[in-house]
Amino acid sequence: MHLIEVLRGKAAERITRWGHDKLKVFGVGTDLDEPAWRNVFRQLIALGLLEVDYGAHGALKLTEASRPVLKGEQSVFMRHLTGGKNSGKKRKPVTAEGIELSAADNALLERLKDWRRNEAQSQGVPAYVILHDSSLTAIAGHRPESAEALSQIGGIGAKKLERYGPALIKLVADEATSANTQ
Repeated sequence: MHLIEVLRGKAAERITRWGHDKLKVFGVGTDLDEPAWRNVFRQLIALGLLEVDYGAHGALKLTEASRPVLKGEQSVFMRHLTGGKNSGKKRKPVTAEGIELSAADNALLERLKDWRRNEAQSQGVPAYVILHDSSLTAIAGHRPESAEALSQIGGIGAKKLERYGPALIKLVADEATSANTQ
């Protein structure tokens, strides 16, 4: 979020406090809205040009593969995000109701269930205590890439988001990366 605010030129208190309003890139991305920037970052992560540093509170880091792109030696092509029929409207919590999973979504769902099983075993609790199947299905179908997006999934409150959010976001990102390399 912070990076998007810098690129879009938002003069928030923490941006001015850290001097990020003085950066050359401050305000250069006003042509894209927040969802479009999220789409760009998601695709750059999937392409292996950025990675999420979970040890640094989810900061984005350039990878070695990004060097040729930054030097102008390699081009990057991405899909353009288009607003759907509900864009701009307040969203309801995301549920599994009515979701039809693709083969890739089902593969992610199986990885999520494996993760949940291991988590439940390590805590000595039933799997449903960690997350219900409907929550895992919604994650697989919607593939949230941030804590904010994950918080919209039904069954994930603040405590589960804090406890399991980083692992779930990493699973989604890893699945996207492995799908792109196949």
